[in-house]
Amino acid sequence: ILVCLCAYAAILVGVSLNSETRQLMLGADKCFDDWCATVTSARSLPKPNGAAGTKLVAITLHISNRARRAAFRPSQPRVTLVLASGDNVTPSEAAQREFEKQAGPQESLAKRLVAGDRFQTTLIFKVPAATREASVVLLEGPAIITRVLVGDENSFFHRKMVYPITVE
Repeated sequence: ILVCLCAYAAILVGVSLNSETRQLMLGADKCFDDWCATVTSARSLPKPNGAAGTKLVAITLHISNRARRAAFRPSQPRVTLVLASGDNVTPSEAAQREFEKQAGPQESLAKRLVAGDRFQTTLIFKVPAATREASVVLLEGPAIITRVLVGDENSFFHRKMVYPITVE
């Protein structure tokens, strides 16, 4: 068994190290089975009160279910921003609440979609004020599993599919 585990680990690392970062254009679908998501826009929002040195970035996503018959709920969908520094930023819950007071409630990425259904939602990220470029990463599936799946973009050392964005 130890030999099999070592061989699997070597394959996992080898495949991951040979992967390449793929850049997707805004509007291009990234699908996980029949659940698809795309980044449609990225924009800076007015500076939050009392938040010197930071700014808010709104990422708008279009979510759809391409299935012809089945309803689908994604397993642990998540979105992160990868800054030029390499830091990962997750959506800001406080900034999201403030945004929703003005724009209305946003749909959860984990919403169950019937066949052919679609929706749009916006996530809010708090980033350093100097941020001009970043990459949006969409992932799905429990990290405890996807980290050890050969070929999964969330596996150790595997490069991601990203949506490069510019925010002023």
